[in-house]
Amino acid sequence: MEKDHGSEFPVIKGAWPDWWTFGASALDTATTRLASSSLTANEAGLSMTLIAGVKLPDDINKCIDLTDNALLFYTEHTLGYSESVREPLSQPTIEQRSLKESYAWEANRRAASVGEEAMGLLQSKFNREGQPSLIVFNTLNWKRSGLATVYIDHQIVPRGKIAGIFDHDGNRLAVQPVLHRSDVTEWAIWVKDIPAFGYKKYIIKAIDDIRTTEENSNSKTLENQWYHIESDPLKGSIKSWYDKELSTELIDSKNQYKMGEFILEQLGNRSQMESRKLDDFKRSLLDTVWFDSMTKGEIWNSIRFYGESATSE
Repeated sequence: MEKDHGSEFPVIKGAWPDWWTFGASALDTATTRLASSSLTANEAGLSMTLIAGVKLPDDINKCIDLTDNALLFYTEHTLGYSESVREPLSQPTIEQRSLKESYAWEANRRAASVGEEAMGLLQSKFNREGQPSLIVFNTLNWKRSGLATVYIDHQIVPRGKIAGIFDHDGNRLAVQPVLHRSDVTEWAIWVKDIPAFGYKKYIIKAIDDIRTTEENSNSKTLENQWYHIESDPLKGSIKSWYDKELSTELIDSKNQYKMGEFILEQLGNRSQMESRKLDDFKRSLLDTVWFDSMTKGEIWNSIRFYGESATSE
């Protein structure tokens, strides 16, 4: 068909903003996708447990089936009440949406439960260390490096200290705080070369290392070996994203809106979406934008802008 009639196929482009799409349930959809991938990883963790000679609980397959059922019930094709676009707060809309959402969160909860079971069983095969330790598993069939996040209690790494994550050779991994709570800090850790279908164990030590201290500057550019990124302080957006390897600018400078730019869209009516069109709307940008800071870390650097719009800050 492609060879003989490819030039005859029609090409259709455009948005399809009707109630049937999953765009209205972005959070629920993201949750089910995470639950699905987590379930796959957790089942691989259970396989690791079997290989290690640990007996699985008798009801573990039932737990997996219940997770799959919740995923299937959420991802089947219907999304909610057919008049939900024009009547977003009606009783049928709210009831059907609540029922649909419940499957997403049930899948998320059950997938996490399977993961806790797998980690608990695997933990029994490891000796306790004299110091706090961290084990990172790779359930894929190839060697992998990437970002892992972990909550570390302040009794182990007090606030004001750095979480020193060391491998068995004494090498320290790059770390960066993500958020702080009263009792714990969430740390991002860049782990390297976790063996296929294997693991690595690390020791956690509280250290005081000036190299990990975040620094603020007035720089408005980000750069590494692959990209050079320039921000626009007047719009709080990205005006240039240059690919060094391809020698190519990735952003269309002629586009009306810039990459990452805040856009407030207000609809004149909701029924237009049921007609698969969008011709009664108003779009506005931020009223005020200001540069806050450039923050440097061991794993990533961040540029922060703040702004105000007609409806929010």
